[in-house]
Amino acid sequence: LFTSISTCRSEDQLGGVLKRKLATIREMVYADSCAIHFTDEAVKSIMSRVSDGSPEPPMRFAAALTDKWARDEGFCVSVPDLGREPALAKYAAGVFGSVVVMPLKCKGKTYGVLEVWSRLTGNFAPDDLGFLSLLAMLAAGMIRNAEHLETLIFRDPLTHVYNRGYLEDQLEREIERYKRTNEPVSFLLMDVDNFKQVNTRFGHPVGDLVLSAIAQALEDKVRQVDVVARYGGDE
Repeated sequence: LFTSISTCRSEDQLGGVLKRKLATIREMVYADSCAIHFTDEAVKSIMSRVSDGSPEPPMRFAAALTDKWARDEGFCVSVPDLGREPALAKYAAGVFGSVVVMPLKCKGKTYGVLEVWSRLTGNFAPDDLGFLSLLAMLAAGMIRNAEHLETLIFRDPLTHVYNRGYLEDQLEREIERYKRTNEPVSFLLMDVDNFKQVNTRFGHPVGDLVLSAIAQALEDKVRQVDVVARYGGDE
């Protein structure tokens, strides 16, 4: 899973990888549907939810008691008969009989929850719960590592905005999107006026602070769908 995630270069690729892994989980525990609901803000900026199977897991279940308990308290929640739980039955919509919810938690940080659904009541045996708990723990660790890897590969170490490699990759994708949709693409390249004088007069540490402050100011002003990157030097 970590190898698969670390090779992803877009939201679509990441979604495809996670869907394939969820399909494998479904087959191993004889479930009908699986979903991962991300709650960590850094991960949600890329993807908030991915699911696999049929029927589609309830979209609003993440706000229900079981997900909140799994996310906030960090415990596995198993509901063997959704019909006997009035507070949760409405989320099953008469389709699902049982569900297991596992927190995706690593080093005290919760990244989201794993939901595993079955049409049958009492479908998940104790061995299944142990297996799913192990998978959730491993997945959380791998998501954490992948998040760190993304920072190392795509982020400029000084300003923490995206680097040139990511910018060039993103531009290629945006140009391809333009060819498909004919929607405009905007690209703005700027540099810092008299930046060399700042370094000469005050020293490079101050110049680094200037670059970081400008990068942060740009990130604060653009939309979430926009990309701020350091092309090189003060550009």
